[in-house]
Amino acid sequence: MANQMRRASLPSSELEAEPRTQPQLDARALSELPPFETMDLDEISALLKLATSYRVRRDGLLFEEDTVATHIYMLVHGYARMARTTTDGEQVVLAHVGPGELFGLAPVLAAEAYSASVKMVADGVVLAWPSDRWQEMFEAHPGFFRACQKSLGARVY
Repeated sequence: MANQMRRASLPSSELEAEPRTQPQLDARALSELPPFETMDLDEISALLKLATSYRVRRDGLLFEEDTVATHIYMLVHGYARMARTTTDGEQVVLAHVGPGELFGLAPVLAAEAYSASVKMVADGVVLAWPSDRWQEMFEAHPGFFRACQKSLGARVY
């Protein structure tokens, strides 16, 4: 890593995390999204208790490449763009992220930092699970771990 790894910080000015602005999500509403479609409502509810939901404005930066991977994310609503910066400073779009997609999956690969930046291209809602709960989540919810692996596999060409 050429750049010194920086610590990602949540919430940022683009993320609204105050209780009055946090979107209230329920298991039934999420049950049709790909990461949760094979889980029962109790398991989805348990995962939601471990997450924080954020409203994110268009152009809101969720995280930058080479920052410490502090969360795993899932886009609930809206659209985001995943990109890397070349040594010449050019932005290369790696993927577009839509509702139900998991991203920021560095811990699934045992990586310490995010390998790309993710920025919202439309207003949206994001779920974020903190890094200090990853191992617990994956052990208690193997279906969620498999969803993370499936998401990674879909991005590997």
